[in-house]
Amino acid sequence: MTVLTKPIKGAIKFVDDIVDSFRKGKEKNVYLEGNYAPVSDEVFQESCIVLEGKVPEDISGSFVRNGPNPKYEPKGLYHWFDGDGMVHRVQIKEGKMNYANHQTRTKKLACDAIHRQSQMINIGDMVGRLGILKILLQSTRQFLGDRTISNIEKDGSVANTSLLYHNDKLLALVESSYPTELKLLPNGRVETVGVNDFEGRLRQPFTAHPKVDPVTKELMFFGYRLFRSDNQPFVEYGVLSSDGKTLKTVDIGVDRAIMMHDFAITENYSCFFDLPLIFSPNNLVSGGGAFVFKPKERARIGVLPRHGISTEMKWFDVLPCAVFHTANAYEEQDENQNRIVVIQACRLPKVELFDLVDAETEDEGTFYEWRLNLETGKVSEGELCQIFGEFPILNPKFLGRKHRYVWLAKFYKQDRSVPRFEGISKVDCIDGKVVSEVIYGNRKYGGECGFIAKSDPKSEDDGYICGFVHDESDQTTEFWVLDALDMTIQCKVRLSRRVPYGFHGIWINEDTNLTRSKL
Repeated sequence: MTVLTKPIKGAIKFVDDIVDSFRKGKEKNVYLEGNYAPVSDEVFQESCIVLEGKVPEDISGSFVRNGPNPKYEPKGLYHWFDGDGMVHRVQIKEGKMNYANHQTRTKKLACDAIHRQSQMINIGDMVGRLGILKILLQSTRQFLGDRTISNIEKDGSVANTSLLYHNDKLLALVESSYPTELKLLPNGRVETVGVNDFEGRLRQPFTAHPKVDPVTKELMFFGYRLFRSDNQPFVEYGVLSSDGKTLKTVDIGVDRAIMMHDFAITENYSCFFDLPLIFSPNNLVSGGGAFVFKPKERARIGVLPRHGISTEMKWFDVLPCAVFHTANAYEEQDENQNRIVVIQACRLPKVELFDLVDAETEDEGTFYEWRLNLETGKVSEGELCQIFGEFPILNPKFLGRKHRYVWLAKFYKQDRSVPRFEGISKVDCIDGKVVSEVIYGNRKYGGECGFIAKSDPKSEDDGYICGFVHDESDQTTEFWVLDALDMTIQCKVRLSRRVPYGFHGIWINEDTNLTRSKL
């Protein structure tokens, strides 16, 4: 029963506003400035201007990238991960490009619209003693039935992190909640459909990094909880059939509240990172953040048969680290015919979630490999390539299978005031070397790119690399297309509006049911 009377609601809001006024301070937030700052409108640009080269005629489809774009001014503290989701779409067809952006219409955004201000507690709020009070105030409002606060887990939250295409549906994702379905219109625009819980079968938060097997078309995913009731698992793993009809979930046996951002799959297994980036509310008392990297705590990788049960999980102890993004995993046999699971990812020796830049200052991350022997339980691990990069991508047809090439966004190390990526590097995972690299140029930065396979490829890397490149000298954004074989620039196209730095994107071919759907 709702017991939130107007006086109680007013009192809670009064205290909440006072807390925010104490915390916000006068310092500028770097994630609300420059090209991290949000854009306020939605635009559609037809026939974008080609600045250099020529748009390849054999490309037909759309690159869609997700990222944070706060619709309203943040009420309290703000972290890069907090902004409302906005997708940016570049449609390529017959040698021409169209551009459109779309603010995803989540239920959270609808709740904020009532007050013209963000109402949900942010990751940025979960710092210091006043952060404890913020959490308690939010929980009290929800417990007392305040309908202006969305159900974070079920309502799509900010939907700002990544995108998934499965069973002819495009989903915007954030790991705290259910997916939000989008629709790509044939005219190049984007619309929001609404929350998608797989016809009521989804019962837990949904990772921002699910995996679709390129052969079976099954969807593998997981979800983690920071708070649990009725003995709910901290982490659940699930498999959704190719037709979206059958969903199976299993408790993978994680016994603590951690941030598990990504995982990996092979042809027969799913692999999970139980690493010591731990949810520790007690740390707020000493002035720190709610997530703490604890290098003395347990670090392990779990390997579970794709359709296995909890008792079939095998855990392998590894060196303490943090992993946000995996590149790929696959199976092979050693000289003794032992089954080996190989996992490659961007590895950080430590991380400070509430100061992403400072955590990278002393110990840079590397592109890393773990080799897990399923017969003996032994682990072999080490640096695969000495490159400080993130957002790894590969030809998606090789997901879960042995591959050779990975492309990484290369960090700009000369100025660490905010994370920036100065180029894209192509890594040969057999030789462990950077075989080719493109640096965007003076004050030009990018992010995660997409891989476009050619219709009749002659090799794994026979395709194109595409992505947004922003010029901070004049605050303009371009869309670049590179030849994935030799990394030569095929074209640079000027967009009519600035595209803020964001997170993950996806390439969708024009011949899918998704883009053929009628208006």
